[in-house]
Amino acid sequence: MHCGKVLQDILYERRITKAQFARTLGISPQRMSQIARQESMRTDQLERICRYLDMLPSEFVKVMESQDGKADFRKWQEVLADE
Repeated sequence: MHCGKVLQDILYERRITKAQFARTLGISPQRMSQIARQESMRTDQLERICRYLDMLPSEFVKVMESQDGKADFRKWQEVLADE
């Protein structure tokens, strides 16, 4: 499952709208929609998102694993190395 879908699922579970999330991060609704469709994201984006969600990037990856059964660690190698 791609990271945008995971983000949407987390926001849904926490009852946070994409519009609320965009306002909190200081990004436009259009940019939020782009992020929600992404298959991967830059480390700085992931860190900012995880900071707002009060979770570690590695926890985000674990959510991806639990929904996917596996993770593409090539995409997340930089994230895991930063921790």
